[in-house]
Amino acid sequence: MNIPLLTLALLAPLARPVAFADESDADADGNKLVKLQLIAERTPIEPNSTFTLGLEVKIERRWHVYWGENPGDSGLPFTVEIKGPEGFEIGKLHFPNPKREVLEGDIVQYIHEGTLLLLADVKVPASRKAGTTAQFDVAARWLVCTDICLAGSGTTTLTLPLAEKAEPANAERFTAARAKLPRPWSELGRVAANWSGDESAPKLHIVVPGATAAEFFPYTSKTTKLTGRKIDIGKQGGTLALEFEFEKKRDGDKPDVRGVLWLKTDKGESSYLFDKPFKQ
Repeated sequence: MNIPLLTLALLAPLARPVAFADESDADADGNKLVKLQLIAERTPIEPNSTFTLGLEVKIERRWHVYWGENPGDSGLPFTVEIKGPEGFEIGKLHFPNPKREVLEGDIVQYIHEGTLLLLADVKVPASRKAGTTAQFDVAARWLVCTDICLAGSGTTTLTLPLAEKAEPANAERFTAARAKLPRPWSELGRVAANWSGDESAPKLHIVVPGATAAEFFPYTSKTTKLTGRKIDIGKQGGTLALEFEFEKKRDGDKPDVRGVLWLKTDKGESSYLFDKPFKQ
């Protein structure tokens, strides 16, 4: 069921004008503008092993959804719940980098367009027997927007057989999806990341030799918000000057700055997970 536009306006400060882009948008259904499909990198799977599930998300042309890690100043995050058989351990769902979009009034949002593949590792218990099956169920919710925004939800299911030996599947799709995920910060190599400022207003200065383009996507935090961003690209590389605002909620709280650093160099594009604690 679509949530009325007035209700959505109260839920999130949407900066786009609430008007139909064309006549077809008047009959748009938020549940149908996004399609889900669950796939696996192995089928069959084998007991006492780990494999990866992929949730393919296809978004209708001209529309977008919001990054699951942080929608930005407007919108709502894309949320997913995956359930499997008892004993199966399902890990964190990983999103590719979003697109940063700035709307009128300097409202920043982090969005996804087109088709993306979200990945989650699954550990199969040793107690599962070959010859049985395992069913995985996905329920997702989203806000899908163009010049209007509509709430939507959907489900999808995948049943995988178990065998003594697993077989690879969908190799190219999983390889392409993994290439878009953040890598550990330790793999970045020659880069300087330094903190300054006080606890209430920490500042992060990142210098990346050889970068021809750069962006920082912050994770949502209950205490810490990105308030300033300046990116300079020169002949020697890229420099990011990031400013944050920290509000202590309880004793022991420290600035919580995590996010994804996206880079482009002459070798291509890559991204890295930043999770270094603030140090005065």
